[in-house]
Formats: sequence, C-alpha cells, structure tokens
Amino acid sequence: MVSLVFWLFIFGAAAVGWQAGETRDRQMILAILGAAALTMTSSLLPDFSSRRVAVSLVDVALLVIVYRYAMASTRHWPMWFAGIHFTGTLFNVLSAVLPPVTRSFVSILGGFSAIPAMMVLVIGLLADQRRGVGAADW
Repeated sequence: MVSLVFWLFIFGAAAVGWQAGETRDRQMILAILGAAALTMTSSLLPDFSSRRVAVSLVDVALLVIVYRYAMASTRHWPMWFAGIHFTGTLFNVLSAVLPPVTRSFVSILGGFSAIPAMMVLVIGLLADQRRGVGAADW
C-alpha cells in the first residue's frame, strides 16, 4: 500500500511539474522518473548490499544530472531539489557501511527524501510559472 501511495504521489507531482515546466524541466522530470523506476527495480537484486550499491549509483547519477541543470538554470527549484536529493543520497550511501541494526532505518530515511524533493519541484515550477521565469539553456 505504501508503494502505491508513493507512486501515485510521484506521478501526480510529475504531471503537475510537466504542465508547469518547460522542455529542460521536463527532461529533469523524465530523469527523476527514470531514477525512481531503476530504484524500484533494484528490489529484484538478490541481497541487501547489491541493492544498496545499485540505489546509490542511481542516486549519484541523478544528483549529477540535477546539479548540472541547477548550475545552468535561472530557476530555484533545481538547487533545492539537488540539496534535498544530496541528503537522501548521503543516507543511502551511509546505509551501505552502517551496522545492520541501523542500516534499514537510515535507508528508509533516504527513501523518504523523495517526498520533499518532489514537493520542491512542484512548488518551484508553479511559482516560476506564475512569475514568468523561464529555464536557461544548458
């Protein structure tokens, strides 16, 4: 049930962001959805450590993509998104090296960072749309 609610939230936020964003913003939304799908498919891997490595690699790749966009953009949401996603990525990377007792708790914290990140995306794009701020080319 939690997974269904998460995906409904992610797709709802992406749909609103898609409507409010421009071409580059939509490319970022596709990258975010792709990273979420890859993260979800990592659950097919056999053990926890290989899942953590796969999730960490996907998170770092998305962080690089969003950070690159944030540095070239005149919008504020990409930098906020990158900061929140950095925190989630840090939690996921830390969960790979922590003892098993705290590993799952830290991993769950990393996963929940997607919620405020997507809220920043939606609120930022709607605010930018209202102010008439466009995305910069990169």
